[in-house]
Amino acid sequence: MNNYLSKENTNCIKGILAVLILFHHIYQYGNFLHGSIWGGFLQIIGYLSVSAFFFFSGYGLIVSSKKEKYMKLFIRNRFMVLYIFYVAIDILYSGYFYIINGTFSAKLFLKSLVIGGVVPLGWFLQVTFLVYILWWCVFHIYRQSRKQILLIILFLVIYSVVCIYNEIPNTYYEGVFCVPLGMLCALYGDRLHSVLSSHSCFFAIVNLISFLASFSAWYLLPFGIGIVFRILSTLFFSMVIVAVAYLLQETNIINNKISRTLGIYSLEMYVTQGFMLMLTRGTKISINNGFSFVLIALVGTVMLSITIKPLYVLIRKLIATH
Repeated sequence: MNNYLSKENTNCIKGILAVLILFHHIYQYGNFLHGSIWGGFLQIIGYLSVSAFFFFSGYGLIVSSKKEKYMKLFIRNRFMVLYIFYVAIDILYSGYFYIINGTFSAKLFLKSLVIGGVVPLGWFLQVTFLVYILWWCVFHIYRQSRKQILLIILFLVIYSVVCIYNEIPNTYYEGVFCVPLGMLCALYGDRLHSVLSSHSCFFAIVNLISFLASFSAWYLLPFGIGIVFRILSTLFFSMVIVAVAYLLQETNIINNKISRTLGIYSLEMYVTQGFMLMLTRGTKISINNGFSFVLIALVGTVMLSITIKPLYVLIRKLIATH
């Protein structure tokens, strides 16, 4: 496996992306930088970072599927571990709403297990579960990787059309096509590495320009055609991340002690940031000072992530098998 897309390196990238997503949501909840260039950057980088997570998920699925017994144990070791952890998070958020607001909705709790519900930002994991189930089914229908990926793309097109027709928020589908893109990069990893080895800067520039062009087209065009360009922008952004990872692989800018630590807690940072954001900007407590809000939300999320990590480890220990 090429070092720049190794598990260790991609975990480091995920850690960095998790922090960017946190700042994105801090910006959305806060009352600072709105209307500024930096505010616009924080708004954009959030959905792009999530798209990159989808890319690495797709890449990891193909690479891991080559391991002995991985797909045989996939539902138990990967899907069930993550899903039960998500259910535990759902319970914690439901408890939070009951304690803070004195309300509990069984309907919303059950809805969270599928789509929507009480878990802030839970849509990403809900879509991930859908992708996992789809991947497991497709893997058992076709053994040829190219056919598997083509079938996944077809299903995601149908899924996106259904989402658009039912007016489901575009976050549920705009970045999910990065999953099959990641799969293709894993399947044709040698060819990708060959291109990067000889034309890495050109590859990076072309994808960066393509990203900027597609993103601009989305911004300027009506929703119907604009959403196509928004999806394209997520694909090009993922390839920019790949190019940057390749160009920086000999440095410690991506892979360092801080990013490795962040990578360990990237999942927990994602699922717990909602607690701190709602707590600091809720009905009971509202911190209006921008600096204090950012500091408390950031430090609080990190502390919660460290606190809740043992729960994920315990679930994995109890369920996963080798």
